[in-house]
Amino acid sequence: MAVVLVSSHEEQQPKEPRATGTFCDKIPADIIQLIFLFCLPETPIDIPSPDARHILSLSQVCNHWRYLAIGTSRLWSEVSLTLLVNCCEHCSVCSNTKRIQTAHTWLQRAGAIPRSLAIQATHSSDPISCCSKPLTNLIMESLILPFEFQKIYIQAHLSLVRHVAMYLLKQPSDTLEFLHLESSENYVHFRPDRGVDAIHLKDIQTSHNLHHLGLAPSTPLDTPLFLHILRTHPSLTAYQAYILNTTSSSSSSPSSSRSTSTSTRTPPTLHHTHLHALDLFFLNPSTTPPTLLRSLHLPNLTSLKIACPTDPTRPRYTSSTITEFLHRCTLSSAGTTAPALQELILGPVDHADPFELGELLRYAPALVYLDVLGTCTVHEGSVRAIARGEWGACLEVLVLGNARDPDRVVQMLELRSAAAGKVVDDKESKKRESREGRESRELLGSGPRPRLIKRVKIACEDDEQLIGLEFRVQALRLQGVGVVLGGGGGGGVDEEEEEEV
Repeated sequence: MAVVLVSSHEEQQPKEPRATGTFCDKIPADIIQLIFLFCLPETPIDIPSPDARHILSLSQVCNHWRYLAIGTSRLWSEVSLTLLVNCCEHCSVCSNTKRIQTAHTWLQRAGAIPRSLAIQATHSSDPISCCSKPLTNLIMESLILPFEFQKIYIQAHLSLVRHVAMYLLKQPSDTLEFLHLESSENYVHFRPDRGVDAIHLKDIQTSHNLHHLGLAPSTPLDTPLFLHILRTHPSLTAYQAYILNTTSSSSSSPSSSRSTSTSTRTPPTLHHTHLHALDLFFLNPSTTPPTLLRSLHLPNLTSLKIACPTDPTRPRYTSSTITEFLHRCTLSSAGTTAPALQELILGPVDHADPFELGELLRYAPALVYLDVLGTCTVHEGSVRAIARGEWGACLEVLVLGNARDPDRVVQMLELRSAAAGKVVDDKESKKRESREGRESRELLGSGPRPRLIKRVKIACEDDEQLIGLEFRVQALRLQGVGVVLGGGGGGGVDEEEEEEV
């Protein structure tokens, strides 16, 4: 098909030196667009075009396309839609409606082949309408309800996302493996008092064959439903959820408070060995994290992200909740250490109970990437343990959004760099060593070399704490440690900061 199209098109063009690339690189974009929009197998060729060459090429291509497409269902199994905002204001026939109808036709032709659907409809206003019909209804009636999907990705207004989530999570399905929903609102500014209620266990009680489940701020779960989904999806490997417990469930009678205190002493009740990535956002983090995290045992977790609203007036979780959970995750079912966690991202924390860098690395010994947006301290004993590689031997990226002890962090990096760069002892090297270098070696001992921490970002609430560290940071950069001072908390080290380093 591509050969016929290109040869027909090149007959009309002046001879030029042969260009490198594939056939698709040489096909005009307008021809490709017309083929995929209008050349359906049973549709007669009636394509308006001011260019006769396009009609000739399309007539030849469509004849081959029919024979090919009728017997190849997989061609129609993947659809990606980008829907427009207020498209009805400037056209007689709604562009979104045409796109959804075309997508429906494509998906019909997939037959029994597993389908994939991606929809992106970002906008800031209320749910948009197409030809006086809500977009949510069009998508549900034409795409979601009629077909079985293997993968679904939607980024749209919270009403559409919630409708899709409520429908799909209620329907038992052995086909759906990937479901990721995002609302166009920024979750950082999302507030539970805007009228979006949590989805409860009584609303959804089905099991699926999901491997990936990502839910949006407009579809928050309460704790029982979160645990139910995890319990009834043994093959789940990635789970992103927003947790919102209502006031009635979090504030309870004395009897329920006694049961809560008893549950804190009980061992974890939910073991999940397939989950590798967990991303949690606690919308009311003062009471939810202890209750939820104490009931989990995830020995094979490799990526953990925990966040909460950045508003300082709202209550936050405590660091002890996280360290207890990390300690439990590093233990296998037999009670032996089974380090698996490699990526850890932590959001704002209660200032009265900050994180301690040594504890985080001690309970997660395989960490490669650590990003702490919340307040973090470094004890003197942790400086030496991290520098020697006893804790955090695999750490390569460290981001501290609010370091209370930036001087100790830099000291730890200096000692760690010295330990990672140790050479075999010989007379010449000892002669070249300065007095400070010999002291560092005596402090670090003669154990195995830890991994060099290559990328570091240190920020503080008060930037004056960073004054005087620039000279020491420059020395670290010469040793291969990319250090960025200031710039706000969390979020990793971006490309511009790396170029500056």
